[in-house]
Amino acid sequence: MSVQLYQDVNTGQILEHINALDEYFIMVRDQAGNVSTKFWQHLIPYDPKTGKRYKGLNTVVEIEEPDEPIPVSVFPTVERRLDLNRADAAQIAKHLNGVGYRIAKQIVELRKSLPGERFSTLESLRRIGRVDWDAILDADLVYIS
Repeated sequence: MSVQLYQDVNTGQILEHINALDEYFIMVRDQAGNVSTKFWQHLIPYDPKTGKRYKGLNTVVEIEEPDEPIPVSVFPTVERRLDLNRADAAQIAKHLNGVGYRIAKQIVELRKSLPGERFSTLESLRRIGRVDWDAILDADLVYIS
């Protein structure tokens, strides 16, 4: 299945193209399935195979199931414990063994969907499957501020 993917330059969110409304607006679907409209000028084409953005418009890419590569960060994680209310997806994926970039993005999306866009307890992380949260919590690798 061939779809067009774009990245919102303001939020970094990856969006699926649904329909071009006019020369200014595009209808898109986010990873949670929410449909919205965005300005064309705020979007750039995105390739999920490489995790890279491209300047040329109308780039068609294939959606692939393997995990996305972790973006290179200029800020290394120095502390042994990671604050999940402040970390971005790349920091989470690099810090927690067994958590890939796709799952890390789900953690960030869950955090954004909560009241105040913050985790109030670590137990709310259990909503995200395929992660051994008991091992992560027992190893004291994460905390919330």
